[in-house]
Amino acid sequence: MSKHEVKVVKVENIRVHPNADSLEITDVWGYQCVVGKGKHKVGDLLAFIEPDYTVPLNRAEFAFLDKGKGKLRERITMRKFRGEPSYGLLIQAPAGSQEGDDVMSLLDVERYEPPMGGSGKGGPTGFMSGLCETGPEFPVPVYDLEAFKKYHKLFEEGEEVILTEKVHGTNGRFVFAEGKMFCGSRTTWKKAPGVSLGVKTYKNEETGEEITREMFTPDSAWWAALKQNPWIEAWCRAHEGVVLYGEVYGPNVQGAQFHYGKNQGEYGFAVFDILDHGRWVDNTRLFDDPAYTDGLVETVKLLYRGPLDKTIVFSLSELDSIYPNQLVREGVVIKPVQERRDMRLGRIALKNVSDRYLSM
Repeated sequence: MSKHEVKVVKVENIRVHPNADSLEITDVWGYQCVVGKGKHKVGDLLAFIEPDYTVPLNRAEFAFLDKGKGKLRERITMRKFRGEPSYGLLIQAPAGSQEGDDVMSLLDVERYEPPMGGSGKGGPTGFMSGLCETGPEFPVPVYDLEAFKKYHKLFEEGEEVILTEKVHGTNGRFVFAEGKMFCGSRTTWKKAPGVSLGVKTYKNEETGEEITREMFTPDSAWWAALKQNPWIEAWCRAHEGVVLYGEVYGPNVQGAQFHYGKNQGEYGFAVFDILDHGRWVDNTRLFDDPAYTDGLVETVKLLYRGPLDKTIVFSLSELDSIYPNQLVREGVVIKPVQERRDMRLGRIALKNVSDRYLSM
């Protein structure tokens, strides 16, 4: 799983940029970074901010990114400089820091969270956060993935893996337990919509009139997905205490360009993992074990199963989505065929986000 951080790294190499006399190239983990010629040398300590983090523009370290548009923060992505891709941002490490230090909070760097909600009619729009409630009594871990370029060494070259399409939606989790359905986002559980919150009295700001009415819990993308896809609850009731993890998607979630074949107000749910009473199910069983596949209407799309090959990972990441009429593929998720863990990172499941998506 994921641990968001900004590491202090040591420059290990400097290469000539093939198309620019004023630029050079260096490598951090599996990332390539373009830097100014002579700006850094081998052995320098730098803070590396990976793609899809945001930095505050009111700090001196990041002021050069301010384009005068009134933005408070800037998202770090992939850019090309004279034809060479550059992932993330390298800056001088904070004074007194050492190689391996996490300086994320010190630099006020935050993980990028894409704004949720599309335009149009037919369903909840905006952040669709819903109201939170207490989850089931047993632990249901928060789901997140680290970057393949950063942790690719956790896999052995040639190890058998599966690659699935990464859907750009919002993380969801569903479980039937304690006699009820629990429905949640990546980090919180959501109250069912339409539940009375009692009678509330408030004042109309224009007329000054006091208005009394009964208030109800709002809808959310997660409960809408559950309602529109009744197979989710049917499967969960048939597998009490087993958690479905997946991606809730549709144009109301991440905008019309990531519709995945859905219309405004429609929500799909693609399962990408199953937690069976505290244990992650081996990754291929999601696709080939009847104990889980029976009644499992939709999973993420399996793109490849075979020996790990980085060129396959990167090439599949850049192709169009396998979903009809969906152009940009956000990327791919890489998992070992059999579930395993790393002592430091935990569960091994990584993502490779496409350059096309990072450039949007």
